[in-house]
Amino acid sequence: MLLLSTGERLTAEEIDSLNSATDSEIEELFLSLPIQDREAILEALIALNSPPEPTTEQTLSLYEFGKLAWAILRPGEVFIDGEHIRVLCAHLEYATDTPNYKLAVMLPPNCGKSIWSTVIWPAWVWGPRGWAAARFLFTTYSQDRSRDDSGKFERLVRSEWYQSQWGPPDDPKSDYDARRIVALTSDALSYFENTAGGQRKAAGVGGLGTGEHPHFVVVDDANKAEDPPIAFRSAIAWWKGQMSSRGIVASIGSRRIALGQRLQMDDVPGACIALGYDTVCLPMWAWSLPTKEDIERKTWFPQPTAIGWVDWRKPGELLWPEGIIEAAARELETTLGPIKAAAQLHQRPIRALLNGMFPRSNIADKMIDWENVPWGEIDRIIRYWDKAGGESVQADYTAGVCIARWLKKSPVVGVKPEVRLIVLNVVRGRWNAFERNKVIRQTTESDIKTFGGKFELWIEAESMSGAGVESRQLSQRELTDLGVRFDKPDKAKIIRARGFSSAWYGGLVYIVTGSWNSYYLDELEVFDGEESTDDKKDDCVDGSSGAANKLLMVSTTRAAPPTGGRSKV
Repeated sequence: MLLLSTGERLTAEEIDSLNSATDSEIEELFLSLPIQDREAILEALIALNSPPEPTTEQTLSLYEFGKLAWAILRPGEVFIDGEHIRVLCAHLEYATDTPNYKLAVMLPPNCGKSIWSTVIWPAWVWGPRGWAAARFLFTTYSQDRSRDDSGKFERLVRSEWYQSQWGPPDDPKSDYDARRIVALTSDALSYFENTAGGQRKAAGVGGLGTGEHPHFVVVDDANKAEDPPIAFRSAIAWWKGQMSSRGIVASIGSRRIALGQRLQMDDVPGACIALGYDTVCLPMWAWSLPTKEDIERKTWFPQPTAIGWVDWRKPGELLWPEGIIEAAARELETTLGPIKAAAQLHQRPIRALLNGMFPRSNIADKMIDWENVPWGEIDRIIRYWDKAGGESVQADYTAGVCIARWLKKSPVVGVKPEVRLIVLNVVRGRWNAFERNKVIRQTTESDIKTFGGKFELWIEAESMSGAGVESRQLSQRELTDLGVRFDKPDKAKIIRARGFSSAWYGGLVYIVTGSWNSYYLDELEVFDGEESTDDKKDDCVDGSSGAANKLLMVSTTRAAPPTGGRSKV
C-alpha cells in the first residue's frame, strides 16, 4: 500500500483503477494532491505498468517462442527461417522493454509481419516474458484479417502446450508465479482478457481509441493499396490525432508500432517516419546507392536503429531467399506492375516514383538557371493567377505561376520547332482581397518590365454569384489597365491538369531554379485531382494548368476578352 502525506493509504486496487482512468482524470487528481504525493503515485503507476524483470527461467526469446508455436498456428506447415524474422523479433522485444518507444516497420506482403507482431508477440509478452498484465490494442484496415489474427491468438493461448508452460497450475492452492497468465476471460474475437488484467483488443482503423489505455498501440496496414487518397489522409489524421492520445498515462509512455508497406508518400508509415519513429525498412530487394530523391524524400535510412540494426544485404539481394523463390518474386513484380511493385515490394512511395500526374523523377534533369533560359526562342509568356481570399494558416493560397512557351528550333531544315514549357517563377501567399490585388499589380508591373510584349496576365474568375462577383469586379477595376484576362474553367481540376501533365511526362517542361521550387514541386507531386484540404493544396497546380493550357492551345475554358490598354499589345 502507498502511504500519502495526508496519512491515507492507497491500496493496490485503487492504484490499479487509475489505469482505467483517462489522462485528464488523472491530471485532475494530481492537481488536488501535494507534489510529493503526485510523484509517489506516478512511481507506483510506472512500476505497475512496466514489464517485470526477467527471471532466470524466462530465457525464451520471442524468436525461439515463435518457432515452437508455429506447429500450433500453422499445423502441417514447416517453419521457414529468415533473417528478417529475427530483425522484427529483436525490435519487438526492444519495444516491450522500452517505454515511449515508437517503431515503423515496412515489409513486403507474405513475409510474416502480421502473424509475428499481432499473434506471436502478445502471446510471448503474456507468457515467456512474464508480463501477463500487458494491454495491446491492434488496428488494421481489414476486419476479416483482424478476426483471423485474433482467432490464431486464441488458439495459441488456449493450446495445451501454452497452458502447460504459462497457464495456471493444476492445483490452485500451490505456490506459483502470480504473473503467469490464467484462463482467458473473454471469448469475443475482438477482445481477450486474462485474469491478470492483460488485454488484447482488435479493431478497424478509425475504430476504438476513446477510453482505451493500452501499453502497446499497433497499426498493421492502415490502408490497402486500392484505397483512394482521401482514405490515406483520414488514416494519417486518425493515427496522429485520435490514436496519439491512447495509452497508459502519457508520462508512463505507451509504445506505438506501425507496420505496413509504403503505399504512398501520404501514408501512415510515412507520417511515422516524419515524426521520428525508429524505422526498419526491408524492401524485397536491397537497394543500391540512394538517389538524390531518396535522400530528399526520406525513403533512405542509412542510420542504425535503436538496437544498432542496418540492412545487412548487398545491393539487389533478395529479402527472404529461404522462403521466396527469386523467379516467383520477379513474376509478382511483373504482375503488380511498376506502380504497385514500387510500393508493395520496393517500399518506395508511389508518388516518389511513377505514379501521380507530376512525378519529380521526370523533372530531375530539367532544372535550369535563369541566365540559361533561351530567351531568343520564347514567343509567349503567361502568368496565371489562382485567387484565394484568406490569411489564416488553413486558407488556400493565391498563386501566380509564370510559364514561358519555348519554340525550340530543330537542326533539320523545314522541321517545325518543338513546343516546350519553362516555369519561370511562382508567387504564392495568403492575403486578403486588397493585399492580394496589390501583390498581383506589383508582380504584373515587374513582369511587363521584364518580358515586354510577350507577356499576358490571366486570372481564374470566381463564381459569378455572391462574393465571387464582387471579387471579380474589384480585380477588373484595379487591374484593367494591365490588360487582365479572366478565365472561367468549366472542367474538373484533374481534366484541366492533363495538358500540363502530358508535357511533364513527355520531358517538355523545364523549371528555373529558385527558392520557390520546394513548395511548388511538393504540391505538384501529391496532386490527385481532389479539392484542397488543410494539409494539401492545389493552388500552384491550378495556376500551372491554366497557363499551360493557354500556351499549348488546350481548350478547357471559356475565355473572356482582355481589358484595358494592354489588350492591344
